[in-house]
Amino acid sequence: MAKGKRRGRWNGGGNAAKRRCQTAAGDGQPGRWERKPIEKNNESFNEYYKRQGIVPEGEWDSFMGTLREDLPVVFRVAGVRSLAQDISRLLEETHFTELQDIDVGEGKVEPPKPLSWYPDRVAWQINLSRKTVRKSEKLNYFHKFLVRESEQGNITRQEAVSMIPPLLLDVKPHHKVLDMCAAPGSKTAQIIEMMHSKDGTPPNGLLVANDKDNKRCYMLVHQTKRLNSPCLVVLNEDASCIPNLCLDERRKNPIIFDRILCDVPCSGDGTLRKNPEVWRKWSAGTGNGLHRLQMRILRRGLEMLDVGGRLVYSTCAFNPVEDEAVVSAMLELCKGAVELVDCSDELPDLKREPGMSTWHVKLRDGQIVSSFDEVPESLHYCTPSSLFPRNNPDDHLERCWRVLPHRQNTGGFFIVAMRKVATLPWMKATEPTPETKTEAEATPSASVSDEKTSTDAASAPTEEGATAAPSQKVPEFRDWHKGFKEAPFVFFKDATDPVWISIRDFFQLEGMEPSQLLLRSHGGRKRAVYMTSPVISNLVPKNEGWVKVVNTGVRVFGRSSQAGAACEFRVVQEGLHAVLPHIRARRVDLRTGDALRLLKSWCPQTVDLSKQLQKAIDVLANGSCVLTLPAGSPAEEDSEDPTKYITCFLFLLFMTGICNVL
Repeated sequence: MAKGKRRGRWNGGGNAAKRRCQTAAGDGQPGRWERKPIEKNNESFNEYYKRQGIVPEGEWDSFMGTLREDLPVVFRVAGVRSLAQDISRLLEETHFTELQDIDVGEGKVEPPKPLSWYPDRVAWQINLSRKTVRKSEKLNYFHKFLVRESEQGNITRQEAVSMIPPLLLDVKPHHKVLDMCAAPGSKTAQIIEMMHSKDGTPPNGLLVANDKDNKRCYMLVHQTKRLNSPCLVVLNEDASCIPNLCLDERRKNPIIFDRILCDVPCSGDGTLRKNPEVWRKWSAGTGNGLHRLQMRILRRGLEMLDVGGRLVYSTCAFNPVEDEAVVSAMLELCKGAVELVDCSDELPDLKREPGMSTWHVKLRDGQIVSSFDEVPESLHYCTPSSLFPRNNPDDHLERCWRVLPHRQNTGGFFIVAMRKVATLPWMKATEPTPETKTEAEATPSASVSDEKTSTDAASAPTEEGATAAPSQKVPEFRDWHKGFKEAPFVFFKDATDPVWISIRDFFQLEGMEPSQLLLRSHGGRKRAVYMTSPVISNLVPKNEGWVKVVNTGVRVFGRSSQAGAACEFRVVQEGLHAVLPHIRARRVDLRTGDALRLLKSWCPQTVDLSKQLQKAIDVLANGSCVLTLPAGSPAEEDSEDPTKYITCFLFLLFMTGICNVL
């Protein structure tokens, strides 16, 4: 073929692609290539789940009809509880009323309604698909509103059933929480909101969000960065063998978590309404193949859970092989050390079905059997006995929750809460005796052992699998070469660092240790300073080399470009809420009139402010400063009406020494 005559990606090159576009348009004119519509039916799916009986008798047609419909738009108002309630009330009184009586071809639009089972009326659903909201010109304003507020972190677009697992975790601000398979991060964001539920009080707990996929970790960072929590750290590790996280250099006291979310990888047939491609690809064998991985992740989660702590296991799958089978098999391994939590009194308005106690398994050769005894010997190697029901009433599998799509116009989901009531059988000899201390310290931890023992470990834990004290030697090789190399996390080591001294003296920081601040480079010009909670500032350096940290900290200070500023750094808006409680200087109280002028003006000038505020600003040295308007201030200038007042704390940044304020 001559040079320059190279054919395109498809046979025929550009001309053939053009002809295909014309054919797709159907009118002989160039048009857009359109994929063949997905047939929302799968005979194997129908046969398998009818046999399983996952839907009560007489509801199958309604169940399948709902699965073939698009999922409605659902969003949750983010932020601390009081602020979220205020924003939610404002949306209901203003934006939502504008949607009434709009006809988009599917009938008149109903205004968004709160999810009846979600607390505090901060989760909303509109009975239109994302495609309709995105493409309808009449809903263009509402679509832009969703996008804008989502980017600013005021709302989170999330499937309704995906909000259930964090609610059952019952997270408190002081808890140490682990999200094992966190990406893309909507549940992690929900947990952050729960930890920051107390207005104005920073949590003293810890949230570790982990995901094995390096690229999905950055999706997780993007999702959670809008909330700017200093108590979050994002890891890139395999959930089935997460290394122990320690707060001591000798690595003898691993962190045990109060709450763990175990939302494991699954076949995803509960997301058929959102991901129509699953109709084409669905196979019962997918669930069988994921069963062992799900057991390994759940087992590792229980190992890292404190006695008395709670773990929530969840999937977006209907298949009992991925749901009840995993839970039942793990209860058998734990021998009474773990029990299922009775959550029947929680979320009373959520319609759900109890867990199944019997189910069938489809083998590789197509047979559907009910017990391991029926499996041909030739298939024993690929059919673990843990796939089958145990028929043990003490398991209380009826405490599991199954959410069916046709009940409340949602997706499908499986959720169960588990409580650890005693030490796991294979972990009872964790504390080495003086005679075996040396030997125990030289034994590598089971948590960083090779994943190849997954099948045996999931079915028969032994003393070799017990968690001995981990080796103090940093692993020479970790599978990090597949992901991006992260910039270092350089914490201030002591109070003599010149950057720390400059910032501390200028803003008169109190109640903050220099070790809570960090940089992302060892040398060069420092552009940004990040802040973490005290426990994170201790955790990250102590585990350097053992785990891959992708992100932590909130940017609180940035380099100032103002000439003549007394300090080279300024406070940044995204981290102001985290550092403001520690700032004792360079704070000026606002009056309502000045606040309104600042908010309404595109480029406010100093001369536009009140004389009192100008006088307060003039005495300050050039540089960054914070304006604050406390909650309870009058809502209008010079107003004495006690029913109209500012309901939340307002703070703004400005620079002194220049004409423009903001």
